[in-house]
Amino acid sequence: ALTVKEACLKLLSYQYDIMFMDLNLTDGSGFDIIHYKNKLNLNTKIVVISAYDSEANKAINAGANIFLAKPFAIKRINEALGTLNFLPNNLTA
Repeated sequence: ALTVKEACLKLLSYQYDIMFMDLNLTDGSGFDIIHYKNKLNLNTKIVVISAYDSEANKAINAGANIFLAKPFAIKRINEALGTLNFLPNNLTA
């Protein structure tokens, strides 16, 4: 999804195991999606990706499971998936 609106509509129609999201979207913030997911009481895991390291604590406190600062290597995605007990089978370091 490229917008908050699109992401929220998708959350209504499908149960996702994990979501990767940026905080800066064209019509709002990734925080809007996190709050909406929490309102729906979904078990979806959230990995926030942002260039703003200062947002890490806020993202975790809002309900994100992991914060990845940009730039990052694919190894960090593998580590995040491992932390969340997802087995990455198509990613290489």
